Amino acid sequence: MKETFLFRKRRSFKVASPMASFANPIQSLVKVTTFYNSHILERGIPILCIILFLFQSNIVSAQNCGEQNWNDPTIKATLTGDYHIPGNGCVCGSLEVMVDNDTDSGAGTKNNNYSNIAAFTVNFPEATVLTGMEVVVNSSGSEPITGGVIRVEGSNDGVFYTPVSIDFTHGTNLNVGAAQYGTGTQAYTFPFANNTTAYSYYRIFAVSMSTRFGRKFNELYFDYEFFDAQLSNKSCDDNGTFENYTDDKLTFDLNPTPGVSGSYSVSIDGGFTITPTTGTYGQTTSFTVSSGSSGAGDLNLSFVDDNVPCMQTIVIENTENACIPGPCGGPDWNASAIKSTITGIWDIPGTPTNQTTGSLAILVDSDLGSGVSCKSNNFSNLPFIIAEFPEATVLTGMEVIIDASGNEAVTSGSFIVEGSNDGTSYTPVSGTFTYGTNLSATAPVYGPGTRGYTFPFASNTDSYTHYRIFANSMNTRFGRRFYELHFNYSVFNPELDNISFGDNGTPGLFTDDVIDFDLNPSPGSGTYSVDITGHTVTPSIGTYGQVTSFQVSSGSAGIGDLELLVIDQNVPCVQPVTLTNPDLTGTLESSHLACASPTDSPSGKLTLTGVDGVFTKADYSIGTSYTGTGYAGATAVSNVSSGFDLVTTLPNPTYTTYYTVRAYATETLYRDFVVSLDQKVCSVADLSLAVSPATDDANEGEQLTYVVTLTNAGPDPALNVDVKVDIPVGLQILSVSPSIGEYSAGTQLWSAELVPVGTHQLSVTYRMK
Repeated sequence: MKETFLFRKRRSFKVASPMASFANPIQSLVKVTTFYNSHILERGIPILCIILFLFQSNIVSAQNCGEQNWNDPTIKATLTGDYHIPGNGCVCGSLEVMVDNDTDSGAGTKNNNYSNIAAFTVNFPEATVLTGMEVVVNSSGSEPITGGVIRVEGSNDGVFYTPVSIDFTHGTNLNVGAAQYGTGTQAYTFPFANNTTAYSYYRIFAVSMSTRFGRKFNELYFDYEFFDAQLSNKSCDDNGTFENYTDDKLTFDLNPTPGVSGSYSVSIDGGFTITPTTGTYGQTTSFTVSSGSSGAGDLNLSFVDDNVPCMQTIVIENTENACIPGPCGGPDWNASAIKSTITGIWDIPGTPTNQTTGSLAILVDSDLGSGVSCKSNNFSNLPFIIAEFPEATVLTGMEVIIDASGNEAVTSGSFIVEGSNDGTSYTPVSGTFTYGTNLSATAPVYGPGTRGYTFPFASNTDSYTHYRIFANSMNTRFGRRFYELHFNYSVFNPELDNISFGDNGTPGLFTDDVIDFDLNPSPGSGTYSVDITGHTVTPSIGTYGQVTSFQVSSGSAGIGDLELLVIDQNVPCVQPVTLTNPDLTGTLESSHLACASPTDSPSGKLTLTGVDGVFTKADYSIGTSYTGTGYAGATAVSNVSSGFDLVTTLPNPTYTTYYTVRAYATETLYRDFVVSLDQKVCSVADLSLAVSPATDDANEGEQLTYVVTLTNAGPDPALNVDVKVDIPVGLQILSVSPSIGEYSAGTQLWSAELVPVGTHQLSVTYRMK
């Protein structure tokens, strides 16, 4: 008899997963259940089943540190839920009408009393720490709520709710007032600042509530702690190499909120490292990104708080290299295209349209036909023109162009010009200008036009991003106009001069040539350094106020324009200067004209070939060093690409003679070419050929002899003559005997460098195969 035993035993236990170290609100668990379950056991051997259940939620990368901007229209539209306002029947619907950022539409009410019901339920797409909710209502008229007790509750499953606020009683601590979280003019505000728990559901719950017929709840808004990295002081470290921008380091500060006390960690993309890798909540921490990061484009900073856990991506805008200072001097701010980049406002009370402020664009459009009109008006302590420059600029004067004729726009008052780098705190840069004393309509000094108010302040040496003409007091006249703004400043001038080439002592070898030039830049004081990428410049330092001669290293000449950097570390500033250096690659060939007669001594010529438009003049001299005339006496060249014959009358030399051609791009920019001219020997010869015998018959194995006769009838010896002697098929050459020159069986050519007048023969013996 077989016995059957039935065992049923169950036990379970929990083992904390690695995620438990993050103190996750929803504990991630590994659940192991072991049981003997209704299996037939033969011979007392149990069957063991193990089932593993792994639940993971809230992985670090899935949760932001802080909240979304839940009042942002796009993000707010992701909220779902419903409203439930009983009336004669249920006034219910989707929450969409309450989160559409439209305070003109909403949920209507009727006269009704009800209790223990959720009036508004909001479902957030992620658990959120709210600290307040707000219902915007009709901007005018009677309130929707007439009485009752209301509170806010939170939940993570939409079933079980926990109070997060106190009970608000209408008429006591709940009345219509100005909206605090939203944009409406009237709202019921429910603050609960003490809430620190993240919930997925929030509801405004009516313990009891009375409503009024025909009123509306228009819009919902929220209060929360929005994540703020408090990114500040974004700059760079030049790594101790002012002139080298490729190794600069991006620097910035963080002081993030909200955050649990303790530390957070950071890392950055782009192949860069960051130092330090951690920061502390509640204090500002300075970070430095590794070499080459500054100016490398926007970077993504990963911010991780392992205590929450959460991760936030912070975009570090890094499109411009902060270590590169501005140019030395300044752009031409009166040039139309550059001037249009200046922004700002004018503020002239009493304009014809009663508009007191307008865009500065009308005063920087380089159009003297349009402007800003004014009325008769008195005003004081007002900046009536503010100009904001896109980069810090040292101005030494401003000018306002006015009507070309008629009465002046200003009738009295005093003014001062001020500068600022933040647009808030201003510093005087000029003395006081008083109308009728040192300020009247006169011919413009800085700009075009016929009449203007000129405000000079030549003693200013500081650079500012904002300048304003400030009216201590000012009277204006009806119908007069302010047309245009102009400025005075020092434009950088490198005073680049005397650009020339040096052949480095090797005429004819262009790959080692050098460039020489002079600089005397202004404005500036003290010393400056110079640099050209890929080349060295000697000396590397110059002094303002005096001419300094520089030389660029071997191989720099004639390879195309170079960018010279003038670097002033005292200001600091960097000014790029184009060092004109056309690509002077070219060729020079020497050749002879054709012989006209046996006794002719043909002339030689020099032909220059290059890129059209590069060489403008050229001259030549005998020898390997140029000793010809200067630029003024040189010959104008044209059509160089097809070969320009500079000279065609050189004497036929009796020995090898060298010539140097100097090809000019400009008076001080040129290249020397060296070539040689050999003697040319002229001759006239009348040559003829004959073969004997003309034809012949032979049997296999027989020998045949053919004679090729070359006759030069003169009158001169013939030079470099080749006669092709073909070998018929079936013949084998036994011997070849030329009377002059040589015969090559491989090329079948009878060649002679000189064929005297007379008859010359080539005997060839064959055997018939």
